[in-house]
Amino acid sequence: MKKAQKISLALALCSLSIFAVGCQEKKGNTEKKEANTTTNNANTSEKKETKVALSNELLQKVTDASKAVKSANANTKFSYKFKTSAKEVNNAFDSNYSMVKEPAFTVKITNQANIDGKKIVDMQYLTDNTTYAQNASTKAWHKATHKEVRDVFDRKRKIVNFDSILEFMSENQANLKVEEKGDVIEVTFQGNDNHSSDSFLKIAKLVTPIVEDKIMKAMTLQQMNAKITIDSKTFIPKEFDIIANYAAIKDGQAFINWDFVYKATYSDINGVNEIVLPDELKNAESSDPK
Repeated sequence: MKKAQKISLALALCSLSIFAVGCQEKKGNTEKKEANTTTNNANTSEKKETKVALSNELLQKVTDASKAVKSANANTKFSYKFKTSAKEVNNAFDSNYSMVKEPAFTVKITNQANIDGKKIVDMQYLTDNTTYAQNASTKAWHKATHKEVRDVFDRKRKIVNFDSILEFMSENQANLKVEEKGDVIEVTFQGNDNHSSDSFLKIAKLVTPIVEDKIMKAMTLQQMNAKITIDSKTFIPKEFDIIANYAAIKDGQAFINWDFVYKATYSDINGVNEIVLPDELKNAESSDPK
C-alpha cells in the first residue's frame, strides 16, 4: 500500500514537472512570438514613417530653382463656405495667370468669380510701373502708377512667381514634413497655430480682399492641412493645396464657421514666350490720386 502511494506520488510529481516545463516552453514560445510581433510592428512603423523635417538645404534648392524661372502659367482655385445659424454663403474664385520676367516683368490675370450665385469676369495686367485693371461690370480699363494704388493688384504676382509658396515654407519651416514619392517631393503641414494662420491669410488676401483682418480677428483657426508638391528633379513647385477651417467660439460653441479650400497649379515653366498688352489699354482711365 505504501509502495503504491509512493508510486502515485511520484507520478503526480512527474506530471506536475511535465506541466510546468510545458507551460514554461509555451510561455517562452509566446514571449518569442510577442517579441517578434513587437519587432515586426516596430519595423512596420519604421517603414511607414518616411517623413522628415524640411531642411535648410531643400528650402534653398526650391528657392533658387523658383527664383530662376523666367516664365510660367498658374491657375488658382479658391473657395469658401461662410456659415452662421442664420445663413450660409458659398463663393468661388478661379484665376489664370501668365508671367514673363524678360524683357520686363509682366503678368496677365484672368479672373472668374461666383459670388452669391452671380458670375463675375475681369482681367488685370501688371507691369513694373503700371497696373491695369478691368471693371467687371462695364469692362472699362483703369490704370495706376501710384505705388499704393497699384499694390491692390500688383501683389498678386506673388502667386505666379512662387513667392507665396516660398514665404509659406520659410515662415513654417519648423513644422513642415518632407516625403519623397517617386518623381515628386511632398512638403506637408498639419496644425492650427496662429503663425500658420497668418501665413495662409496672406495668400487668401492675394486672391480676394473679402478676407479682411477685422473679420478674421474674431475667428480662430481650428485645423489646417497644406501640401506643396515639388518636382524632385528641378525642385520647382508644381502644386500648392490648403484646406483651412476657422470658427468663432462662444461659450464653447462655434457660432460662425468659415472653411477655405485653395489650390494653385503651375505649368509651362519657362514656356511662356510673350505677353502683349492690348491696344485698348492705351485709353485706360487713370486711378492715381490727383
